Amino acid sequence: MSIYREVSWKLHIVEVMRTGAFRNMKVASTLSHGRLPVINYVISHPGCTQQEIADTTDVSAPAITAAVKRLEKDGLITKTADTENLRKNKLYATPAGIEAAQVCHGEIAEINSRFYRNFSDEELLALNGYLEKMIESYSGEKYDCRRMREFLESTEKKCISQEDQND
Repeated sequence: MSIYREVSWKLHIVEVMRTGAFRNMKVASTLSHGRLPVINYVISHPGCTQQEIADTTDVSAPAITAAVKRLEKDGLITKTADTENLRKNKLYATPAGIEAAQVCHGEIAEINSRFYRNFSDEELLALNGYLEKMIESYSGEKYDCRRMREFLESTEKKCISQEDQND
């Protein structure tokens, strides 16, 4: 097996393991891996619209609609009609939605600490640099992931801030 295939395979295994860990989280039934970015966006942008979420996250409008419907059904967000444009709805996180996101961020912090527990700070810095090179080498190709990356990085900063508050 070539080193490229071996590295790719190991990255795939890590992703499968992380996805499995996310599915086993306490709040996984209400905040799946796909709905967490939506609730994070609504929490940090009260009164946003579904279209704004789709534009920012590079996720399709139908996928956002499905996530919003489920989050609303679960009582984690509310929709109110925009007084200036009745065809648009403004989204707001409920207290239950904010609490579920906080619990989820705490559980993600636990998952991350388990994944990285055998690494020294120096090794984590090196790994971070290698992953950054991978991201940069892919940027600008067929799929331009700049907006998604900006969104994920802003979300990560909020998660790290939440983890620091929990410590």
